[in-house]
Amino acid sequence: MRATALCLLAGALLAASGPVAAEWRVLEEAREIINIASVLSGRPDLPVQTYKSAGDNPVPDDVWPSYELSLPFLKNTTRNLQFNESAFLASPGAPIGVTSYITTPDGYTWAAMSEAINALWPYDPAAYDPPSSINTYFAGNFEVTPPPGVVKVTVNYKGQNMKFWAYAGGAAPGRGSVALDRYFVTDEWGNEYIMHASGERDAADVRAAFDRAVLPPGWKKSIRRLGRDLVLRPAVSDDPNARFHYLVIRDSADNTYHQVGWSRRGSLAAQVPGMPIWGSLGRDILTGDADGVRDDQMYGGGGGDLFRPGLGTNTVWGSSQAVDTVELPGWLGDYMLVWQSEDGASFSLSGPDSFHTLHHIDRLRFKDGGTAKVADFLGRSVH
Repeated sequence: MRATALCLLAGALLAASGPVAAEWRVLEEAREIINIASVLSGRPDLPVQTYKSAGDNPVPDDVWPSYELSLPFLKNTTRNLQFNESAFLASPGAPIGVTSYITTPDGYTWAAMSEAINALWPYDPAAYDPPSSINTYFAGNFEVTPPPGVVKVTVNYKGQNMKFWAYAGGAAPGRGSVALDRYFVTDEWGNEYIMHASGERDAADVRAAFDRAVLPPGWKKSIRRLGRDLVLRPAVSDDPNARFHYLVIRDSADNTYHQVGWSRRGSLAAQVPGMPIWGSLGRDILTGDADGVRDDQMYGGGGGDLFRPGLGTNTVWGSSQAVDTVELPGWLGDYMLVWQSEDGASFSLSGPDSFHTLHHIDRLRFKDGGTAKVADFLGRSVH
């Protein structure tokens, strides 16, 4: 499926279903800080907390350009937003409709926005000084903007709906409406991303930054105009520790993008060891480290999905609201049930060189072509 079709399909699916409605607000700029305490404690693979200037005492306009913080906080580059409206759902861990706030030691207030896991891909430790040379996750947190030919990959647990206007001012199509250029990136597997923010403010400078960015080999850029407003809604999960999700990338020119199209040929997140792999709100085929022993953590995102984890120790989250299938390596007779929750919604299987913990999965598929409804499989295993 072409990238254009992927994007339009994803936009239609995301606009049609997703988290609860929230009030739309027009946005232009975001001032953000990041708490990297988990990184400083030696766990850069764990989420860091991100905050935006808000609340009773936000950072003043004249202070922000030279604003500095002390660790564990880092200042993000000013994000000039390319999407036009936001409907914020909730701060991480807060009930829907609730925003939580912190106050930094200097007295400024910040709204809790998201939790993020950052890495660089492709990653060559020789290209960086310590601590970025330790591993890809250290590099993802300390390298604000990646070097040419590299992207920053971010699993962003963020409860926010986003609207990209098709026409200037949010106008309806028709005579006098001015269509807006939108900037897209397609990775080597066919997944597509739309630019949502840039380090540049003026339209001409944003275009120049897009042209200047050097992407990994096999990646492509395109500029298109939308026929109608594009609404993005986060993928959702039954995992209470990962309710909402977007995959975000940053290029070498400080432009950032949200994933809007999912390919069945692979994913960027699957290339980073330990990075959670997510689908969209639609129906996806999600492949982990299918031919190796790297552990996979996979989330369907809310649609009826097919998961293909590999060997190793894997965790898969389907959806309680959809029919999800897991395709396992090996044969049906190779697997043994080792644990099952009381309600049967979660269970663990031991197989050849692999161990799988599955949540809200309805069907199993095996190498020999055998298939089984989970209810039947669990019933046979118990008896």
